[in-house]
Amino acid sequence: MISCRSIAAVACSALLLAACSSSSGAPPSGPSGPTNFVLDGVTFHISSGGFFRNVGAPITMYLTDQVDTCAAVTAIPKGVSPQGWMRLELAVSPPTDGTTNVVILPALLLPGQAAGAFIQQFEDQTPYLLQLTTLSGNLSWFANPDATITMTELKVAFQGTSDTVDTYNLTIVPCN
Repeated sequence: MISCRSIAAVACSALLLAACSSSSGAPPSGPSGPTNFVLDGVTFHISSGGFFRNVGAPITMYLTDQVDTCAAVTAIPKGVSPQGWMRLELAVSPPTDGTTNVVILPALLLPGQAAGAFIQQFEDQTPYLLQLTTLSGNLSWFANPDATITMTELKVAFQGTSDTVDTYNLTIVPCN
């Protein structure tokens, strides 16, 4: 026998699920999240983003302080400030079940995971001025009909600092 309490719980769960889903199949609407962060004492402003998708390889996603991420990543710019140029780069191995949510770790190991670093450098500088390796976090995205990707959630913690990147609804363009 099913109790009224069980029926009420199921109905409430269904209503919550319906309220969270998008009937249009579109990414969540609304403004994007924060784009200004301080990481290990360095001010990082996300100006643009881009991604590379190569068959059989992880998707590489970038957020940079540059006006055109795709040009910046391929041309290694000098930077727009005395701080050099900065980027958050993530190698993303999408889950095999077709979902678009991954766990961020220090190293990319399996499908459903991502890893990367925040890097600050001047042109052709090695070692980098600053490199913070990812420690933990989450990344969820939505593939748009125009071939862009909207990062619906991005939360990244880094090794060696308590500073994080925590933002949402950032759209990035394909670079290849």
